[in-house]
Amino acid sequence: MAITNITVSNFKSFKQLDLALGRFNVVIGANAAGKSNFVEIFKFLRDLEQNGLEDAVFMHGGQSSLLSRRLGPAQDLRVRAVSDDQMDLIRPSRCLRVYETIYELAVRFSDEATAPEILADNLLQKFETYRLELEELELEEKDGPADKHPSDRQKGEISVRILDGKRVVGLEPPDLGMLLEKEQVLPPVSLMTEFSSVFQGTTSLVIQANHSVLVPWQTLFSGIGVYSIDPRAAKEPCAIRGKPELHETGTNLALILKQTLADRERSRRFHNLMHDLLPFVTEVGTQNSPDGAVLANLKEDYYSDPFLAHLLSDGTINIAALITALFFQDNDVVIIEEPERNIHPRLISGMMELMKDASRNKQIIVTTHSPEVVKHAGVENLLLISRDKEGFSTISRPAEKEAVKVFLEHELGLDDLFVQDLLAVP
Repeated sequence: MAITNITVSNFKSFKQLDLALGRFNVVIGANAAGKSNFVEIFKFLRDLEQNGLEDAVFMHGGQSSLLSRRLGPAQDLRVRAVSDDQMDLIRPSRCLRVYETIYELAVRFSDEATAPEILADNLLQKFETYRLELEELELEEKDGPADKHPSDRQKGEISVRILDGKRVVGLEPPDLGMLLEKEQVLPPVSLMTEFSSVFQGTTSLVIQANHSVLVPWQTLFSGIGVYSIDPRAAKEPCAIRGKPELHETGTNLALILKQTLADRERSRRFHNLMHDLLPFVTEVGTQNSPDGAVLANLKEDYYSDPFLAHLLSDGTINIAALITALFFQDNDVVIIEEPERNIHPRLISGMMELMKDASRNKQIIVTTHSPEVVKHAGVENLLLISRDKEGFSTISRPAEKEAVKVFLEHELGLDDLFVQDLLAVP
């Protein structure tokens, strides 16, 4: 899954944002331009799904921190996200594939003491139906979706939205619903109408996404992983029990490494990735301390005994945490803030290649101040955040600016343009 478009209104330093995203995105900009606030959009969507609206607002500091200081509650907060997640429902007579999911939320705030009011809470899935020949259907059931020679394609949309205070299911075109009901792909229309009662109340739709009318999914935004690795925290021993998810700062890296390295194939892959960047590393491992904690260790070419994590360089630990976040966490969207911290400039090109490689299977979003990261990012992947005359954050693409194209044609490097602030030239 990737989030292909994000739209917000009155969110922190953003008055209005409508941004298309690719598989690999490098976000640059001056200090206080809004890079962290951009990351907060994704964290808010994740927290919304995991905890509900009121808790998500509280976790982000309340309305005074969530809304723009210039606009405040005078303008509603709106968030819209488009996902390209593909989901399949295979049936003997007709198959159905969801190819785009759109979620939209509009919230009105009055004061800190009053719960936020949901004005719009809409979920839309775009899908197509098709037939498969018998042999292709057997292949689908055996090996998963193949979509080799589908025929009789028809496109449609199904929505769940608020209408007069209730959640209502809609299907377009309406006659397609009768066909899908007849061929037992979707439940009868009567059941779909009853389904709307599931969503009555003030709980956001996204927290109940597993009730999808079409193909149920386990998560829409919970698969967003945000990381700002602190190597000092990542070196610390951690409890041997805990969630099998890497913490945002990497504080439980030793535990995650223990779980990752326990699998032979995952261990082989992890060591290959480490060796690509740090050829002197021969083995990464973990060990238990007398008090029951787990610690990371690492063996180098130069010595026979491994080093415990607290003796390792910050850069080495940072690379181990980055590899873990990119390749060994079950996330669809991986956001990494300033991945270049503590890493020598000559290793940045290899780090960027790792992230581009990871973006083939996951969506990667990176924020950075590093000219070296910008140099190896590719101009087509850059997103420049700046502040307008009113102080609102805006995002532009340097690749679309004629002046930047001219500079590059005259062999000025992206890193030079970034340092001299020429990527912002109109």
